[in-house]
Amino acid sequence: MKKINPGFLWAGFFVLIGVFLLLSNLNVLGPWGDAIWGGLFVAAGLAFLAAFVKDQLHRWEAVAGTTLISGGAVILLEWRNVALGDWTLGIVLLGLALGFWLVAIFRREDWWAILPAGVLTLEGLLLGLGRDLPPLTFNALFLMGLGGVFGLIYLLRLRYGDARWALVPAVAFALLGLVWLMGVDEASPVWMQWWPVLLIGAGLILGFVVFSRRKQPAAATVAKPAPTAMQAPVADPAPGASRVEDLPEVSTENVDIYDLIKNQPKE
Repeated sequence: MKKINPGFLWAGFFVLIGVFLLLSNLNVLGPWGDAIWGGLFVAAGLAFLAAFVKDQLHRWEAVAGTTLISGGAVILLEWRNVALGDWTLGIVLLGLALGFWLVAIFRREDWWAILPAGVLTLEGLLLGLGRDLPPLTFNALFLMGLGGVFGLIYLLRLRYGDARWALVPAVAFALLGLVWLMGVDEASPVWMQWWPVLLIGAGLILGFVVFSRRKQPAAATVAKPAPTAMQAPVADPAPGASRVEDLPEVSTENVDIYDLIKNQPKE
């Protein structure tokens, strides 16, 4: 299957946008302008996603594809007089986050994409719900959500041991969010009294994890004996060369040179 060059996708996208804007300025499109505008965004996004599916090395095409699709969806919904309110920007951010989630899922080596994916998902959800949340609750949920994103990175990379640093911001943001949440007026007295139990539980869990993952004593390595004076070290053969097996030792004592010459095979 022939790969899609992303340069052609961007070139075609710019040409389509230019043609649309020119027709819009000439009042050719009429009331269908917004529908065509949103449709162009969705079509371009699908083309970028197709390029990512065919060749996942083009990771940024996934991000561009989902962002264009979400932007086009917002335009089409507004064209249909669907009131989105605070979700207008939230949907675009969720679409951008989806692109990073696709990169993290289909390209395991790009696990770093979990961080922008989680943060953008958190931002999109909180922006959509922002009007219904008190400011203190908004800030507390944002900080706790950041802690959850870093905690997810730590858990997913736990067996590889290359993201242990994520535990520090995970715990820090989670604790900061909990402390911020204490200032919410709507918090119940029971919660205000017993929430430190969560810290005790977190400490116990962390202690158990540290105890269970203690390093085992390294096994003693067996040293190879050094070659003696009568036994020279054998070098590895060069690439492509055949290995010469060790030949049996031939004693040179009491050997008659004439017998050796006489017993040589005739040519």
